[in-house]
Amino acid sequence: MKINFYPDSDAEGLAEAAKEYKQVWEKEGERIVSQIEKVSGLKFIRKFLSAIIWLEEYGWSFPLSFSYTTPPQERAKEITHELCHRIVVQNKIETKNFTI
Repeated sequence: MKINFYPDSDAEGLAEAAKEYKQVWEKEGERIVSQIEKVSGLKFIRKFLSAIIWLEEYGWSFPLSFSYTTPPQERAKEITHELCHRIVVQNKIETKNFTI
């Protein structure tokens, strides 16, 4: 799966954080995808996503967004968490009876 990371604006720190998220994805992306698919028993439908890096203090799955304040050592976990939301939605799994 390919993810392009874009800064949400020209605010200080966003472009650098987008670069860092891209590096994490290049290093960990294949492993993250394969482990999510293995554990969930589902497959990602979309093979291309865009993600924004923003000033908020949290990530979001729709639109795919990550916080520039997330410490570098936590970014792979943040990506994994939001992609877990995505794989559930892509596979049309009903989520009203449980929390992800």
